[in-house]
Amino acid sequence: MAKQKKQRKPSGVLKGILLSLNIVLVLALLMAYASPYINPEIFWIPSIVGLALPYLIVLNAAFMLTWMIAGKWQLLFSLITLLLGIPQMALYVQFNRECTGSTDPSGIKILSFNTHNLTQSPLSASENSSKEAILDFLEMEDARIICLQEFTTTGEEHMNEIKALGKRLGMPYHYLSNYYKSSLKKTNALITFSQFPVINTGTLRDYRNKAFSIYTDILVNQADTIRIYNVHLESVNFHHKDYDFVKDITTAGHVDQDITSGSYSILKKLKDAYQRRVGQVVNLTGHMDVCPYPIILCGDFNVTPTSYTYHKIKKGLKDSFCECGRGFASTFSSTLPIPLRIDYILSDPSFLCCSYSDGKFPISDHYPVSALILLPGSQKNGK
Repeated sequence: MAKQKKQRKPSGVLKGILLSLNIVLVLALLMAYASPYINPEIFWIPSIVGLALPYLIVLNAAFMLTWMIAGKWQLLFSLITLLLGIPQMALYVQFNRECTGSTDPSGIKILSFNTHNLTQSPLSASENSSKEAILDFLEMEDARIICLQEFTTTGEEHMNEIKALGKRLGMPYHYLSNYYKSSLKKTNALITFSQFPVINTGTLRDYRNKAFSIYTDILVNQADTIRIYNVHLESVNFHHKDYDFVKDITTAGHVDQDITSGSYSILKKLKDAYQRRVGQVVNLTGHMDVCPYPIILCGDFNVTPTSYTYHKIKKGLKDSFCECGRGFASTFSSTLPIPLRIDYILSDPSFLCCSYSDGKFPISDHYPVSALILLPGSQKNGK
């Protein structure tokens, strides 16, 4: 029996290889934890590593269980590292959060949705079934504020179409800003619809004069003014060939592309996007710092919660998913083998989040997110 037990022990070489790999994964996970605090303009690699946080957690957990089954003290490497990351894990998955789930009519239901240019179709709403499905969805959600990114209409009557949509949604007020130069025949914009009167608006642009955020000051209940930021930060701009490359290298025995050039293309696009967002975030947070009103900020950040961008924007605000989310969150549908929560609704600490949803609506590459929020004067009952 003793001899058989001895034969089951891994060899010294195998143990050394496993330990080395375990240490590499521990260091990678620690770097991912640190990525929210490291400016990508100074050092961009942690931002890329942070994308893989869910996988790094799973791999470290697997090593911890392996050492545990083998009865080895080396399980402490991954165990301690995983315990250090519990606050980061809570940004991706939520269990048994205390949340009222209220449908209080005094609450403000806000919905954010990157509509992917309404499937980039040149047809009008009446001719395009996909576009009509999105508009039907928005109408059915019965939100009181809707923030849309990549909203596109074309043709001579494109502005009338926007007004008609506002009427259809029961939202007589809206503000939009085209990403780049305005056109008489096309809208390609950030747009916010509101049931509440709009008293002030504005647009934030980056060094290329590209709009990355609009803000709308609305008057709620004829008494309270709040500011809505509708944000769409720098995209990675992956093309079909980039997604095809990732699909190839993650499919066993199926690599038809040059790994070096494909990897370089993806890493360069990720690096450029992370660094460009820094300037946008500085502009946005500086604007928020002098805002005289309570804030609700939502939109497509194009980054996961393990990022410098999210960390800077969220400072002083509450994440609706962390307040009322359930299960594992992913708001982006992609062939990339990484679950991505990149769309958010953040709010002033004085506001009470009563519910959160990230419905899997399959028309766009993003999923819509919504939250029901109560203002301080409406909060009769706490959580």
